[in-house]
Amino acid sequence: MHRLLSVLLIVFWVTTLFAKEEKQAVRLSRQEVKLLDDFLDLKPGLTEEELRERVQELSLSHMDKSAGKLTLATSTFRLAGVEWSGRLTLVHGKLQEAELQAFAWKERYPKTAEQVVPQYQMRGIGLLVAAHYTAKFGKVSEGYVPNIDCPAGNPFGLRQEWRLKDSALAVEFAKNSSTSSVRISLMDWTAWDKEQRETYSDWPLDPAPQRLLIEAISR
Repeated sequence: MHRLLSVLLIVFWVTTLFAKEEKQAVRLSRQEVKLLDDFLDLKPGLTEEELRERVQELSLSHMDKSAGKLTLATSTFRLAGVEWSGRLTLVHGKLQEAELQAFAWKERYPKTAEQVVPQYQMRGIGLLVAAHYTAKFGKVSEGYVPNIDCPAGNPFGLRQEWRLKDSALAVEFAKNSSTSSVRISLMDWTAWDKEQRETYSDWPLDPAPQRLLIEAISR
């Protein structure tokens, strides 16, 4: 109960900050909700032809013939007030993972070309997306995603994930000293489980401590 109250308080803080700044939507529009639901139709196992029927303006991003891997990129689009991009990874002609990501600098630098969005706003967007999937698939605990290249724990990620029959759905907020991001992933469950076990020795992830939940909404 204490953890639930802490999460609700964080959501309230983020919503309050959004309202004060009046720069960020605190609700998803019908079109944005449809986009998030349509994303779930990109089920692992689809062929490139089937993907092109569902997603317009796909372009080649990377090809690794030796591994039978092909990566396709979507055109950029806007969701919850920021710019996103998509990536579809096929292995031996079948979709293995679909991914949507919004990346932003926390503040403007002289040579910053990408979008600039405060960290707390990116965290709020991640919570909005996760809340949509929570309403569909049920509440899950938020896990702490350590950065294996930075054992001290900063930068870090916060992830909510659901198992959907043969696939894994994850919404992850990540930060470092100068940027933050939100990523939505839909991946074949067997491949996802294998990747996580190879990446994190303590898989499944530990619950995120409250101090990180609070740090994630800092400016």
